[in-house]
Amino acid sequence: MTVYESLLVVNTGTDPDHARPGRQWVRNPYRVHQRLCMAFGEGDAAKEARILFHIRPWPRAVVFVRSTLAPDWNRAFENAAFLLEQPPEPARVCEYVFPAGARFRFSLLANPTIKRHFDERKNGQRVGVRGEADLVAWLAAKGRIGGFGIEAARVVEETLVQARKTKREAGGTELAQMTFHAAKFEGKLTVESSDVFSATMANGIGTARGFGFGYLAIGPNP
Repeated sequence: MTVYESLLVVNTGTDPDHARPGRQWVRNPYRVHQRLCMAFGEGDAAKEARILFHIRPWPRAVVFVRSTLAPDWNRAFENAAFLLEQPPEPARVCEYVFPAGARFRFSLLANPTIKRHFDERKNGQRVGVRGEADLVAWLAAKGRIGGFGIEAARVVEETLVQARKTKREAGGTELAQMTFHAAKFEGKLTVESSDVFSATMANGIGTARGFGFGYLAIGPNP
C-alpha cells in the first residue's frame, strides 16, 4: 500500500504575548483539517485521500500528515504561507508493508468512544470511554480488528480537545464549539496481519479523525 507522509513546521513565533497566525491555526484542529484538504483538489478528492493528521504543539509545533493520495502543499498554502515556518517539503512516499510478527513502539492520540443504545434511538449514541483499564481494553479491541496485538500499553494523558466548526445558518455563519474526549496512548504492539495492519495505519483508529485523532505513529522496538 502506497502512503504519503508529510511534516509541516508551524510558525508559532517566539513571544507568547504576541500570537502568530500559525499558533492560532493549530489551536483549532477543524481549521487545520480544512487547510490540509486544500492540498488534494476539489470535490471528493480529500475524502479519497483519507487524511490523517497529528498536531504536536511542543517543543516545536509541527503537523504530521498521512494520506493515500499525493498532496500539493504549495496549493494548500499559496495564500497562507505565513502559517508555516518554512516552505513545505514534498511528501515522503512510503510503501506500507508490515510483516506479521513485527514489533513496534507506538503512540496514538485517540477519541475513544463506544456506541450505546438509549430509548428508541435506532443508531445509538457514541459515549466516551474513560479510565485506564477501560481505555486499554478499548485499544486492545481495536487491535483485534486492526491486525495488531497489544504487548503493553499505558494511558499517558486524558484530556479534552476543543474545536470550533463553522455552521452555516440563515443570514450568516455561526461558530459551533465542539469538545472531544482525548486519550494519549503509548506502548508496544505486534503485527498479526500484514494487510489489515497496513490498512489500519492508512485509515486510522477510532472516531473524529478529521479533528486530529486516530494517527497511529510507530517506531522501532528496541
